[in-house]
Amino acid sequence: MAEINNRNKNAKKLILSSYLSLLDKDRNASITVKDICKNTIINRGTFYLHYSSMEDFLVSLEENCYEVIEKVMNEIYAMANFTSRPLFDMIEDNPDLFKYFVFYSRGTAKVKWVNNLMTNIREKSYKWKDISDEQLDLMVNFLIGGAITYLIHFINHGLQNKQYLIESMDAIVTKGTRGLNQLI
Repeated sequence: MAEINNRNKNAKKLILSSYLSLLDKDRNASITVKDICKNTIINRGTFYLHYSSMEDFLVSLEENCYEVIEKVMNEIYAMANFTSRPLFDMIEDNPDLFKYFVFYSRGTAKVKWVNNLMTNIREKSYKWKDISDEQLDLMVNFLIGGAITYLIHFINHGLQNKQYLIESMDAIVTKGTRGLNQLI
């Protein structure tokens, strides 16, 4: 049973990797199942064993992105002290999935993630009673934009300097929120 699960995971990873390599070549290409299979060692039957259509593959990919990232974010929300380590660990475990999420996602996963992130930050911002919604939105957007920039840097530089990026990102987030708290 475990062997079947591993083969399924490997096939899905190959499909995603093939899809991303085709997108890297031409972001505006209309990629088909045939293109994906021709670009890797799987056949169309294997693709259709996992997905009913190209649209099903893309919807599944968006949902998988959201689920993986949301699981990590829930882990972070539950921590007493913030650390970005789970985000970097997730990227090491799923570099292609994160690359898709950041560079090629059609938006569904990103929108759900950002909305959920903003909701969680708003719920945890009860101690900033005097902060306006606009100030909170600006802070959240700044933190999200900065965090994504760090994570993209990590991907683009071959998953190098993980510890340094974690420490500096954590310092920016914690000092940034403390700095805003001192302003109000």
